[in-house]
Amino acid sequence: MSVVAERQPVILVVDDENVVRRLVNMSLGKEYSIVTADNGCKALEMMRTVRVDMVMTDIRMPEMDGIDLADELIRAYPRVPIAFLSGSLDENTRREAEQRSPHLIDKPFDMHDLRTAVREILRERHVDVVLPPEQPGA
Repeated sequence: MSVVAERQPVILVVDDENVVRRLVNMSLGKEYSIVTADNGCKALEMMRTVRVDMVMTDIRMPEMDGIDLADELIRAYPRVPIAFLSGSLDENTRREAEQRSPHLIDKPFDMHDLRTAVREILRERHVDVVLPPEQPGA
């Protein structure tokens, strides 16, 4: 029997584009607690203070890109699932991302597809988190 958490799952969204962080928050903010960072270094700082259930990160960012961030997260927080958000990628970068996480969400993304992907990722990894039902037409 699993223990039921009484808090919303926390998703850390890491992207250097404010508009992407805002869109993800608009799409997921009713069902999940969204925290954001604009680069990988800030994301790692946040991971030290916030209990995060999932990380969604862009790949191409200044200071620390998403691939390097994923490497650090896998080492320090191996149970936290990672999803990459990215626009067009060359084959090599796509392969590098897929070696770190099977979850790659292409930009621009459809809001419904984003919600579905997040729901599935959290179900795979966090059986102790009760997810709210999908909102029709949301």
